[in-house]
Amino acid sequence: MLQDKNRIHCLKSDFRTARVIALCHHLGLSYTLHFLDKETYYKDEELLKLSPFGKTPVLELNIDSFYEANTAIRYLSKKVKDRGLTGIIPRQEAKID
Repeated sequence: MLQDKNRIHCLKSDFRTARVIALCHHLGLSYTLHFLDKETYYKDEELLKLSPFGKTPVLELNIDSFYEANTAIRYLSKKVKDRGLTGIIPRQEAKID
């Protein structure tokens, strides 16, 4: 499915990050956590390249990066349709989204 060079850029003890991590565990997706300094993360140049507005968490995959938890969760859910996390027809997908 997805490669092993996945990273989650996040703040410690962030419930939004916990949602992304929970889905990664459910899908068996390996990742590493990159914790950001709460006081200076919005100035972090590496983060701003991935998330122009400094939003966290950021899911960095080999192919792209997705900032904000809902965006990352929706991407991963649609990437693995066989797990039943999205609708089968467009109407069902619209209700989930």
